[in-house]
Amino acid sequence: MEHDVFLVDPKNRHFLTGERPRPVGEGLGLSVAVAVLVLGGIAVVGISAWQDNDDQGGLLFVSVLVVVLGIAVARYVAHRTALQGRGVVIEGAITDVRGYREAAELNSHYILSVQYQAVSPQTGSTLTGRKDAARSDLNDAALPPKGTRVAVLYLDDETHRLL
Repeated sequence: MEHDVFLVDPKNRHFLTGERPRPVGEGLGLSVAVAVLVLGGIAVVGISAWQDNDDQGGLLFVSVLVVVLGIAVARYVAHRTALQGRGVVIEGAITDVRGYREAAELNSHYILSVQYQAVSPQTGSTLTGRKDAARSDLNDAALPPKGTRVAVLYLDDETHRLL
């Protein structure tokens, strides 16, 4: 599959050769979440003891916001790490493709937007997704047509991305 698929991001070629980026660690997402929760709790207790009791609502809102954002970042890191470490490359196809400039200026990035579909190796259902990437090298080139084979990094039916 290495040479006969279109890569939206050519830097992902290493996935096709079997090489993997060095995994950050499966437990990193959980570690980040726990650290954010502990630090958020310490911040709430410390700030509430330091401030007067008139603005507890605002303090609570900011504390909850920090914790929620920390959990969201931890989940993203955990999914990304799992996908890169345990994901398998499956074949998909382009269902729609377009290219455009980010802005009217000549030095702006040329963006390639590709929609794809693939068949889940676990359930047989159709997976769909989209990836946008800066590809100035394709500015004056013909875009790949619908149906062009692509490589999809797949972990499960909810966790996959176009390479």
